[in-house]
Amino acid sequence: MISSEVRTLARKRLQGKWGKAVFNTLVYFSLWFILDIIRRFLNDSWIITIIFWIIEIPMTFGLSYTFFNLYHDYKDSKSLDFWNFGFNNFGRSWSIAFTVIRKMIVPIIIVIVGHVLSFIAFFQLATSSIYSFYRYYYFSSAAQGSAFLLIISAIVLLVGYIWLAFRSYYYQLSFYVAFDNPNMLPKDCVATSEELMTNNRAKLFGLQLSFIGWALLGIFTFFIGYLWLIPYITFATIVFYDYLAHGIDGNVQVVNNSDVIDNAINIDSISNSDDDNPIK
Repeated sequence: MISSEVRTLARKRLQGKWGKAVFNTLVYFSLWFILDIIRRFLNDSWIITIIFWIIEIPMTFGLSYTFFNLYHDYKDSKSLDFWNFGFNNFGRSWSIAFTVIRKMIVPIIIVIVGHVLSFIAFFQLATSSIYSFYRYYYFSSAAQGSAFLLIISAIVLLVGYIWLAFRSYYYQLSFYVAFDNPNMLPKDCVATSEELMTNNRAKLFGLQLSFIGWALLGIFTFFIGYLWLIPYITFATIVFYDYLAHGIDGNVQVVNNSDVIDNAINIDSISNSDDDNPIK
């Protein structure tokens, strides 16, 4: 299934639903905008920052659920349902998030180490510049060491972020697995996403990359276009998930080669038995 087909199916699913999808996206980002104003008014209060961090996962979980409902034409789909569903499933959403974090702990640690090294390098450069007026040779050697450390930190950060992005694609379907299987444990939702995305990460990356033109256009509209782009991308991702989990139309179960072979054998056996059947 190529990206153009996925986008076509996403647009078809969005027909008659753009209003609800855009409205929910608008409310979602309006809430973040209001919280950001409050944080700035309180001089970047650490309390508001923690609140940001705590509610981000359930709100995203809830918005994804709303889009998932809209996509499947569920009758219980309502505007602003993302707020209620997200916080009613606060523990479930964070359990999935923590499971994903644990599975990506190594690249996360590498990124943290890279940031620490870069901070040390910049601190050493700043310190050496203070003494440069008094000890030229000290400054010269210290600057060389700091520059080397800065290069090392840049390499570590590059490797860490690439690895982090590489691993994260395994788990991008975890929320949709959870919506599709309400009784499934969070760890199993993550494991199922990893199984579905095995050998399919490049396909999802290519799908997301195909929206880059729309993303650039959204920037030129002062990000107003993102109110339409985000539902479009989300619906395309749900199409991608349904294709992997259930089949192209979201209802037919995908079969593997062994199933096809088994069915072929059964058909052959039936046809052969017909030859022996006295009733023609």
